[in-house]
Amino acid sequence: MVKSKKLWLVLGLMVIAAMLLASCGPTPTSTPVPAPVATKPAATAAPVGGAALTVSGKVDKELKLALADLQAVQVEIKAEHPKLGMQTYKGARLNDLLKNAGLKADAKSIVLIAGDGYTAELSLADLQKCADCLVAIGS
Repeated sequence: MVKSKKLWLVLGLMVIAAMLLASCGPTPTSTPVPAPVATKPAATAAPVGGAALTVSGKVDKELKLALADLQAVQVEIKAEHPKLGMQTYKGARLNDLLKNAGLKADAKSIVLIAGDGYTAELSLADLQKCADCLVAIGS
């Protein structure tokens, strides 16, 4: 019985020591971080009779395409949407548009700029692997 009491005493002291050691660490402090200021790009009006899409930069010829130009070369594809399931999309193949503009060999990426100022950059190598990447103009 004496051994049992000693064992419980040792175990109890070990638990207390572990709790004391755990509380010896630095106290985390929170430094206030200012909330980011949301900025919304200025909305631009949709082109009236002008270009709906411009392809420029490292190309042989700049393309300014109206909606009718895009509709004239539109294709229809079916693709799986992560939330909506199988969907049908209509639009111009992005690789075809770049080919028509004469994309230069040293181009590495493309930058897409929406009418509202939103931008996205895509690797040209990834884009060229995507036969069905569209400038969607309908669904």
